[in-house]
Amino acid sequence: MQGPFHVGGQSLTFVKHVLSIEGKTSDDDSTVEWWELRDAAGNAIYRHQYPVGFQSGSFDETENVDARELKASFGQGILVEGGELPSAPNGGWWVQVFGLINGKLTPLSGALRADGAFLGEQVESHQPSPMFRGQQLPPVSHDVLKFRMWTGNVSIIYGAMIDWIQGRVRPESTCLTAQGQPVGCRYQIETNPARGSELTFVRLFPEPEDGFTPKHVVVKPDSKIDYLEAQASVSWSVDQDDISFGVSNPGKVWLHVKIDGHEGWIVGEEDFDAVGLPQAG
Repeated sequence: MQGPFHVGGQSLTFVKHVLSIEGKTSDDDSTVEWWELRDAAGNAIYRHQYPVGFQSGSFDETENVDARELKASFGQGILVEGGELPSAPNGGWWVQVFGLINGKLTPLSGALRADGAFLGEQVESHQPSPMFRGQQLPPVSHDVLKFRMWTGNVSIIYGAMIDWIQGRVRPESTCLTAQGQPVGCRYQIETNPARGSELTFVRLFPEPEDGFTPKHVVVKPDSKIDYLEAQASVSWSVDQDDISFGVSNPGKVWLHVKIDGHEGWIVGEEDFDAVGLPQAG
């Protein structure tokens, strides 16, 4: 049992039932069969159960699940975190948000899954565009869950916003062109470059659009390269139990770079290779 968690004056606990293989002690020799969130009287508010398969002396799959209070600024709730084995690289984990809505603990999402890692929750603020008669609106802040997601060349830092008013979790950003067409959003990035030892070049675009004419910039082994941000389209898929998201078109991820003082955008594997970010994973 974990808790009690004190959420909006209510006392809540997390209980899980773990099956273990007798005489074995490694992590893959136990699995969670079910877990519950319970009120102060011990009544189950929410329950999730997993199928358990067992053969040749081991479990087919294992689940590990834990819970903690959600460290949010604009609402109160519980964050349940889980992981499953076997799983794909960068996958197998999930988080689920429970919030207090009208005094009742309610799931605000299914299990959130992505190709990467959950980094934690934080408050994000942005400045709305000037509106009526040019008046500047005050900054808007909200609670956001942050994820590191792999594109194939770099990692982007992606946000899922907790909408306490509507009682759901949704993408932090939705980006449109001036004509109202969907376009990739810009994200902070993390890189681990492996620079080459040969002279090469990149096509440097002034904006992340194919319609612009690029200039060719030489990349020397000792060139100073700053990796600034990425523009990418992220898909968001919802079904009854899960919300999964990931980069929808890794081949069209744009990277904002500065090379020896020349600033612009690159796209495509040849140019990513030239700046030391070959495709991996």
